[in-house]
Amino acid sequence: MILVVGATGNTGRETVPRLLERGIAVRALSRDPERARALPGFSGAEIVAGDPARPETLEPAMQGVTKVFLIPPSGPGSDTSEQNVIEAARRAGVRHIVKLSALCADPSAPSMALSHNYRAEEILKSSGVPYTILRPSSFMQNFLYYYSASIRGEGAVYQSLGEARMAIIDTRDIAEVAVKVLTSEGHEGKTYDLTGPEALTYAEAAEKLGAAIGRPVRYVDVPAAAYEQALVGFGLPPFVAAEVVNIYGRGPYREGKAGSVSSSVADLLGRPARSFSEFARDHAAYFLP
Repeated sequence: MILVVGATGNTGRETVPRLLERGIAVRALSRDPERARALPGFSGAEIVAGDPARPETLEPAMQGVTKVFLIPPSGPGSDTSEQNVIEAARRAGVRHIVKLSALCADPSAPSMALSHNYRAEEILKSSGVPYTILRPSSFMQNFLYYYSASIRGEGAVYQSLGEARMAIIDTRDIAEVAVKVLTSEGHEGKTYDLTGPEALTYAEAAEKLGAAIGRPVRYVDVPAAAYEQALVGFGLPPFVAAEVVNIYGRGPYREGKAGSVSSSVADLLGRPARSFSEFARDHAAYFLP
């Protein structure tokens, strides 16, 4: 039995169906079980209610589990929530934890996601549970969730990344790597950096999107402080607005530290990682007016 923590997020919703297609018993942990049951491809998974922030909900979810795919929650306290999952897995005798982390995870990063992921990595390494850490770059799917409205309405992507290059990755590739690591031997104690096959500026990504949808798309770079204020004005909670800018506008991504291309996806899957052009073609309908 494999327990997927964070099953309804971007990576979890791609991973659960792929595990089920292989005939593997999957238990999906969610704070909202009804939402999980409604997701495509989740039929056949055992859906259980649980919250990593509430340790008392984790022990029942761990019963009979041999492996855990730990997709971290976001926001304040996420590192403590991950520690709760790791400790519950250790007590239950789980034999392998695969943790989704982030490229450039660093204790000094201004972003909660990057600093908390680093702390959780260290907690996992010292837990005594065999582990594998996946460190993906920023997701191509962020263009669907965060930029599609402005692309449809204005033909523009707004961010504070400047001219930095990022080797962004398709979450479908992350899910396939997770399945590979969860279902084959030889990955314990390893950390894999996961990227797409090329490092792009957001201006180049916008151009590729435009080519896929047949209309121009431009990138508009916004100073970090102004972008943060704009996000708050659009209704985002201040800590979320700060987190977005701390990831892209003030930290290692803005400094170009996510621009190196890794071969891990190709090495593990035996095929190249999906390109951004392929992602754009596959999802072109999301960006059309």
